[in-house]
Amino acid sequence: MKINLRAPFLICLLTVFVCGAAFGYSLEKELKTGAKVAKEVEKEMPPSDNEAAQKAIEELGAKFMPHIERKDVPYHFKVVEAKGVMNAFALPGGYVYFTERMWQILTPEERAAVMAHEITHSDKRHAITAQRKANQRALWSLPLVVLGPVGMNVMAVGNVMISMRYSRKQEQEADEAGMDLLVKAGFDPAGAVTSMKKLRAIENEYNKYEISSVFSDHPETQKRIDYLTARAVRYGSKPEDLEVKPFDDPAAIGKVAKILADLGGVEASLTIKAAYGDKFVVKKMLYDDASKTAKPVKVADAVSMASGRYVTLLLTPVDVYEKADIAVGDGIYLEPETEEAETPADSGKEKGKKE
Repeated sequence: MKINLRAPFLICLLTVFVCGAAFGYSLEKELKTGAKVAKEVEKEMPPSDNEAAQKAIEELGAKFMPHIERKDVPYHFKVVEAKGVMNAFALPGGYVYFTERMWQILTPEERAAVMAHEITHSDKRHAITAQRKANQRALWSLPLVVLGPVGMNVMAVGNVMISMRYSRKQEQEADEAGMDLLVKAGFDPAGAVTSMKKLRAIENEYNKYEISSVFSDHPETQKRIDYLTARAVRYGSKPEDLEVKPFDDPAAIGKVAKILADLGGVEASLTIKAAYGDKFVVKKMLYDDASKTAKPVKVADAVSMASGRYVTLLLTPVDVYEKADIAVGDGIYLEPETEEAETPADSGKEKGKKE
């Protein structure tokens, strides 16, 4: 994760956080720590200027507040800019963040599920508990920060607060209690299953993204999907509701069939026969908060390296997107296009200006 927090501040902050966790951590300390860390996080990952997205995340978070256990914690929900980072995380004191990439890739139901998971971590004080158990190891690591490149990378220390490694017990509690919270707030529990399947598929293709605490324990991912599936079924979800919906657009002439990470391209299955050098574009179905609908958004230009209906396409990402944003099932379209690509972020910004 591309986060460069300042070493002196972080050493001091983590020392306070770790020692506090070791000797008891009051709500007042938790709130102060959360506010300090949130301030530093937002320097490196500033809040998105997509007004529609910020309004949507605040409205979503508000739906959970009547059902949390610690009602004396004031929650804050924000979508933040972080190019190339797909993540959602919670800080002590009720700060919950989604990066723009994470926010866009999920449906409203899936966003709710990930948010419920993160809120549960905060509501149960999992970060503080995890840090208390690891306090000695964390303290030993702090001197390494001042050693520069020879010691621990500052980025890795900053990630302690953002990519907290929870125990399996804590993860299962966040999964299960998170789904209970999801249902209490009136959401479909299937979103907890489809969000994990969708994000795992992206990570598996490139082995690049850290998807918050959802994937803090990779070997257990399928097991977690299994027990979440069983729990969702008990809540009334049907098997077909628990599958990630495929990209569906009549204008598409094919789909991404396989990611070729080493080549920076994909294998595509087409409904027409391509020739060597033919140009295409790749689109993802992303949710647009301004229009409140999912729509195909151009994320890459592509050129065929063979002829036939099953071909290799080399990709050139456009705008803010990267090759790692491409996933199996994304749509393939003919080139040239007459309209410029419009991202959900662009749509929200324009709407905000007009209003």
